[in-house]
Amino acid sequence: MKINRAILTNNLCYIEGRKHIPAGVMVHSTAVPGVMAKSFISSWNTAKPGGSEVCVHAFLDNTGVYQTLPFDMVGWHSGGGALGSANYRGYIGFEICEPRDLADKQYFNAVKNLAVQFVAHLCKTYGILPEKPAVISHKEGHQLGIASNHEDIDHWWPKYHNYTMDKFRAEVKALILGSDSEEDDMKEVIYNTLDEVPAYAKPTILKLISKGYLNGDGKGNYALTLDMIRVFVIHDRIGLYDK
Repeated sequence: MKINRAILTNNLCYIEGRKHIPAGVMVHSTAVPGVMAKSFISSWNTAKPGGSEVCVHAFLDNTGVYQTLPFDMVGWHSGGGALGSANYRGYIGFEICEPRDLADKQYFNAVKNLAVQFVAHLCKTYGILPEKPAVISHKEGHQLGIASNHEDIDHWWPKYHNYTMDKFRAEVKALILGSDSEEDDMKEVIYNTLDEVPAYAKPTILKLISKGYLNGDGKGNYALTLDMIRVFVIHDRIGLYDK
């Protein structure tokens, strides 16, 4: 999909430049009806927007997706203090701009479809499972204890459009499965050798091999599916293989 680059180079978050390995996606909603992406980008390209240390990885409205931070950089989007732990757990955070009328069905459909495509792209690129708790809203992040107490995006989508994060995740998953099927000509891809494994997963697979958890056929062939690789990576990111 097309992603427009609009990096916030003057924001302290970008200047600090702390790196992370993308491991999840957090969906936000701006709570400022009628203000679109380009306006946010203009006002957030400063050290502390509105006096706050905030920065997201992208803004999205009905005109497109605008990337504001490198996706492998820590963002400041889930809240401060101890509750901001999602920021440091690899979550890519993006804001969906709200229409003046939250019941605007045409606008909702446009941004929802863009968000599904965007999150599917991120999941495929970084091996993120399109399931909870890897793909969550800000409200769900608070419920999980890794974000501040905000209602987005549940104050808008379920109330006005009967659309939930569960439905969103299902659409993301369906899009990924559909695109995988097209790319693979309806056949499951098997990664036999380490060289064939996607770059984002190689450190995990090497760790499993070195610890003796993954032996293959003893000749360097491991017969890994993409679903297996994604599960291994998620488990590695939460530290299951570090014990």
